[in-house]
Amino acid sequence: MKSFAVILSLFIISGSVEGRDITTLEEREMRCVRDESVAPSFMKREVISIPRVMLGYELKDTIDWVYMDSLFIHCVIPSGERVIFSFDTETDTIEFIEVVESLSDLVQNAIDRSPLWLRDDLVDNFRRLPSDYQDTYADIILDAPDAWVDEVAYQVAHVSPEILVDTSFNPELVTVNAQYLYKNDSLLHYADIIDYGSPGDDDYYSTVRYKALEDGDTVEYELPPEYYYMYIVHPELSDESPRMDSYVYNRFWRDYL
Repeated sequence: MKSFAVILSLFIISGSVEGRDITTLEEREMRCVRDESVAPSFMKREVISIPRVMLGYELKDTIDWVYMDSLFIHCVIPSGERVIFSFDTETDTIEFIEVVESLSDLVQNAIDRSPLWLRDDLVDNFRRLPSDYQDTYADIILDAPDAWVDEVAYQVAHVSPEILVDTSFNPELVTVNAQYLYKNDSLLHYADIIDYGSPGDDDYYSTVRYKALEDGDTVEYELPPEYYYMYIVHPELSDESPRMDSYVYNRFWRDYL
């Protein structure tokens, strides 16, 4: 008789949005993707030795475990949800039972157009938006010029869903904001927006490089990209909501230097 042991390594990453633990948002659903780069390896037969004393229990004999298969799953698991695996004793492989994806093709296309490092945050925000707002912001990402995609997608991913659906918030702000970033970049001689990679690359991102005088010499300083996105790209607040109308000094705050 064969005996099997399935060892699961679980890594949980938690975060907060607007002061709330994101794992407590029951309306969020699951998105799981199998990493196809990890090829099934049940043909390998690596022997794993377990010591005679493990977890305080003494084993009569050393057990030679045989490595059968591995599976890498990248998942967002909302509170109260679950991930299900099965082990096929015929092929000695671990299988992941897919969860039906609830995001529309339009939204998924917008997520896929965005840099890889933004996609989990986009999924998180899109799932907490009503379907009509999901389509609105997906269209905005898909219609954005290539150079602005990361800035536009960052705002959709990081402006709270409560603001994105607020009647005082104009969805076009995320595009106009990115437009003025690059317009101001062309007018300022001491700062330049620097793009790394090309739009469409998974690791594409931007940041800002500043020129400054130091002891009479011109030196350049490049911001870490997270500073660029958090403190320059992310919209300013007015009355707890980013706006671009007469309530903000009678003009859009981004259109002046």
